[in-house]
Amino acid sequence: MSIGDRIRATREERGISQSRLARLLDLNPIEISRVERGERKAYPPDLIIKISEILNVHIDWLFTGKGKKEILSPEQLNEFLSQQEAELDDKTKVELILQHEQTLAELRMLETQLKNVLQIINFDA
Repeated sequence: MSIGDRIRATREERGISQSRLARLLDLNPIEISRVERGERKAYPPDLIIKISEILNVHIDWLFTGKGKKEILSPEQLNEFLSQQEAELDDKTKVELILQHEQTLAELRMLETQLKNVLQIINFDA
């Protein structure tokens, strides 16, 4: 069994969809599918650490399939995942607010430029 197989089997055992895992990892669901199918041969350490936390498995077990598998009780795992999703929701809100503020700043700049162009047109008329 490969690391991708262990990730998929554990994810399914935990009732976590690929899209939910992707959301928790801030990845595209297609990337999760690639990992599970073994299409990705190199794994950044931070990705493996985060996957092991979300799936509640020891990193050693994830790589080798040997040793102790679970870290937290099912109740602790559910609490951890809920907290992660809440933090992600807060992160998403902050990102949207920042995007909104940037858009408003760009609109103000465009408004100023438009006023300048209109003044030039009226001045020449």
